Amino acid sequence: MNGAEEFFEAATKVCKPSNTEFGKLRLKINMTAYYLLGHSIELSLKAFLFGRGINYNELRYKPYGHDLSYLITESRNKRLGLQAKLTKNEIELIKLLSISYSTKLLEYTEVGHY
Repeated sequence: MNGAEEFFEAATKVCKPSNTEFGKLRLKINMTAYYLLGHSIELSLKAFLFGRGINYNELRYKPYGHDLSYLITESRNKRLGLQAKLTKNEIELIKLLSISYSTKLLEYTEVGHY
């Protein structure tokens, strides 16, 4: 295991998901939870790509690095769908999260709107 599961578990503890529709509407944005989720996704996708033969050192730097959008695209090219079924919406959400995650905005927050 590469820590992906622990980061996901930590994210759900920081910002507990709601089971009710009202609770989902009231869900507050939690930058720490988004960061933890992003890191979990990054580690998961890198583990998959490593298993598909991409060198560890290659995964550490661009174009891979922390770019969730690139990682999900490359993972899908390497047939991620055989291991994990993601909806188009889930893929687009990962790409959207990548904007803030890859630029470190979730780690070093700035005053303003995200």
